[in-house]
Amino acid sequence: MNQINTIVSAYKNFLNAGASYGAALRDAAKALKGKPCPELMQGLATVHAEHFGCKLSWSAKGTAQFFTGAEYSFEGRHEAARKSWNRNVTVHFTVGEPKESFKTEVDPVAKMIKAMEKLTPAQRRKVLAAFA
Repeated sequence: MNQINTIVSAYKNFLNAGASYGAALRDAAKALKGKPCPELMQGLATVHAEHFGCKLSWSAKGTAQFFTGAEYSFEGRHEAARKSWNRNVTVHFTVGEPKESFKTEVDPVAKMIKAMEKLTPAQRRKVLAAFA
């Protein structure tokens, strides 16, 4: 029974620590207006890599890379560290400019030509006569 109480107590401490950390990081992200602070990210990433027993490098885009090999590679990345980092750190920050939804403008003439290609020759003549 004593072991159960120890586990329950440890879990309570874990949840309290997570809530405390989450609140602190949300406050920091709000103060930084969603832009990651390099010093904060470096400090967090270093602690993160130590916890997971892996290595740390930074991509050209400024993304933390956690890996186990001599240098970063897709095959050598540390999945547990990467997932934990994304869930616990990067979720609070946006990198770069906000992305706009991808919309392409359709050329109405190109759309009409494509539709006309599906018509029979008689239907095409009828459409062209309507514009003459």
